[in-house]
Amino acid sequence: MPTETTSATVAQTILRQLGGNKFVAMTGAKNLLATDTGFQCKIGSGATDGITHLRVDLVNDLYTMTFLKVRGTSVKTIATVEMVYADNLRDVFTDKTGMHTSLGTMGR
Repeated sequence: MPTETTSATVAQTILRQLGGNKFVAMTGAKNLLATDTGFQCKIGSGATDGITHLRVDLVNDLYTMTFLKVRGTSVKTIATVEMVYADNLRDVFTDKTGMHTSLGTMGR
């Protein structure tokens, strides 16, 4: 079972790989949360398919990204992408939500 420190470290690493403060600013991410196996956040409006939340879990040195639509007590999984390498997190996020994580090549 992961410790609080380990969970927080994994979540911070995932956020950094997504683009850190640029990711937060560009996507309107809030309610950032360290989970037992990764990171979760609410993203701003404008995502395709009504996606409102992102969950990223570390699984055997790769990531599983789950895109959710949360409305009240209803939680619907819109898409799940497994076996994502760290350097592909941003591309998968943009592909599934239509939102960019930085201003062009400035954040790469």
